[in-house]
Amino acid sequence: MNQAANGPKPWVLISGATSGFGEATALTLSAAGWNVLLAGRRQERLERVAEACQTAGAEVHIAAWDVRDREANDHGVAQLMQAAGLGSGDGVPKLRALVNNAGLAVGKGPFDEGLDDDWARMLDTNVKGLLFLARACVPYMCAGSRMVNMGSIAGKQVYTGGNVYCASKHAVDALSQAMRIDLVDR
Repeated sequence: MNQAANGPKPWVLISGATSGFGEATALTLSAAGWNVLLAGRRQERLERVAEACQTAGAEVHIAAWDVRDREANDHGVAQLMQAAGLGSGDGVPKLRALVNNAGLAVGKGPFDEGLDDDWARMLDTNVKGLLFLARACVPYMCAGSRMVNMGSIAGKQVYTGGNVYCASKHAVDALSQAMRIDLVDR
């Protein structure tokens, strides 16, 4: 995904950018010539990752919010797009990629001992958060833009105690396939 030296650097928005795959993706794409928009829940961690991305040569903007909150997604995406000078109209620069990475696994254990709060938190983050963020970003994307929804092998191969997490990642796989069908010609 290295970018050519000529022309403006493309922009990518990465959720869950404060650690793990999100942080690694931000650093890798920054070094490969992308500018990055970082989203996550923890401001101080976003600032740390942003500094590392800037050191790698990227222009960076950050915004802290919880993807479970639909309105926060709409507001956070609009804030980042404005900061980067990206827009939804014709003739304005567009978001070239979304890495929909925010996710979590909590409450591993037998199904019959599962806690409602753990289930709600996983489904709200891993499924609804993915939907809310993707829908907020699509108007800012153009033909040829890419969306990567981070799944897990757990969406294909279940494991003991992973009942709701596995189900949430199976939903990510199904949603990704359905989004591709709906958005491929846009």
